[in-house]
Amino acid sequence: SSGLHTADRPYPRAATVFDVGANIGLFTLFVHAEAGDARIYAFEPAPPLFDILRRNVAEHRVPAELFNIGLSDREGDAPFTFYPNSSGMSSFHADEAEERHVLRSILENQAQTGAPDMDQVMEHSAQLLDVRLEARTLTARLRRLSDVIRETGVGRIDLLKIDVQKAELDVLLGIDEPDWPKIEQVVLNLVQNAFEAVQTVSARERKVRVQAIHVRVSRHVSGEAKVTVEDSGPGIPAAVAASMFEPF
Repeated sequence: SSGLHTADRPYPRAATVFDVGANIGLFTLFVHAEAGDARIYAFEPAPPLFDILRRNVAEHRVPAELFNIGLSDREGDAPFTFYPNSSGMSSFHADEAEERHVLRSILENQAQTGAPDMDQVMEHSAQLLDVRLEARTLTARLRRLSDVIRETGVGRIDLLKIDVQKAELDVLLGIDEPDWPKIEQVVLNLVQNAFEAVQTVSARERKVRVQAIHVRVSRHVSGEAKVTVEDSGPGIPAAVAASMFEPF
C-alpha cells in the first residue's frame, strides 16, 4: 500500500519528517513518493552535497524545507571532512585510518563472494583507497535540533531519521527534555543502508519497509529501541554472513 507505515499503523496525513544527514536527498525523495503530503525538513551540512540535494528536490518538485547545516549539541562552526569520492563517509568525526580499514574490508568481502574482476581490483586496492579517501576540509554551521524546532514552530515530528556518520549522539544531545514528547519515532542509519542495498535490483523490484519502531529515549531515563527494516536487496552473502560479527 502507498504511504508511510510502521508495522501496526500508518503515519498520519501530512506527517512531519526530519531527514538529518540528507546527503543528496534519496530519503527525502522516498518520503515524498510514498506520502506526497508529508512535511519534510532536510538537513545537510556539506555544500557540495547540499547543492545536489537542492537540485533533486527542485527537479522532483518536493515541497521540502532545506537546511545547509549540521545538527549537534551546540551552535557554532566546525570543521567537516568531505570525501568527494566516498561522500557517505564524510563526517565531523572523520578518521582516515578507520575509513580506509572499512573500505578495505568491503573490498575483501566482495572478493570473497566472487564479485567480478575483484582480483584486478585487489591488485590496485591501495591506489583505489587513496582516490576514494581524497579529502577536503570544509567549515560547516552547527545548530541544535531543539533550536530548529522552536524557530520553525514544529509541534510534532512523526519520523526523525538520522544518518550522520558517527555524530548521531551529538544530534540527540541537541534535543532538550521538553522536546522529546514531540518526537514519535527515530531511525538511525538502517534506512539509508536499505536504500543502498536495493540499488542492485531492478527499479520495479525495489522495496524498503520500516516494519516496526519502538523508541523510548530520555537523557535521564534509560531506554530501549527495537527497529526492523526490510528491503528487497540481494541480502548478505553466506560467506560474509558467517563472519559479519567478527572484528575487522
